[in-house]
Amino acid sequence: MNQELNYYLTIVSQNVEYQRIIYGVLKRLHIHPYHPYRADYEQEAHLIMALALHDFHEHNHKCTDAKEVGLFLYQRLYWRLLDKLRAEQIQRHNIQFSIDQINDDHHDEEMPNMLSKIFHDQSVDRQFCHCEINQFFQQLLPLLTNQQRRYLELLYLDYSPAEIAERLHISQQAVSNLRRRVIKCGRALLNEG
Repeated sequence: MNQELNYYLTIVSQNVEYQRIIYGVLKRLHIHPYHPYRADYEQEAHLIMALALHDFHEHNHKCTDAKEVGLFLYQRLYWRLLDKLRAEQIQRHNIQFSIDQINDDHHDEEMPNMLSKIFHDQSVDRQFCHCEINQFFQQLLPLLTNQQRRYLELLYLDYSPAEIAERLHISQQAVSNLRRRVIKCGRALLNEG
């Protein structure tokens, strides 16, 4: 299967029409070129496309109509990536905490657990780096206002600036100001250390 997959991956990466299908699906799913995980989604799309092409050829030996093949690949790719995006969204929304809900009395006790949930990278488990991130945010969050903490939470949940403005009932300019203040606080904290 690995040789077959490599063969189909080569076909997908060299075929201009298949590349157009991939970029069309990414565009339809609003995964723009500046999306932080664009490269990951492109790789995932190539794998899905290669497997779909393999399935198509395995089950439709006689079909050589490029339009039918393209339609099959587009639909398979769109639905598989949409399922992946929905699963990621559900995972993000299953976080059972909110920065706003941190009780000031137990602030020091709850902060490391909350931050480890927010900033834990499942693909890479480097404890040292993870501890540094926890320590940084443990020092940063007390310096921020409740509004700035809420901004960070919504930013983590992949809300756009317009959506953050709507959720916080403020203007987009105010969101931009929040962003600048959080960055300024973070830089000041880094410069102290």
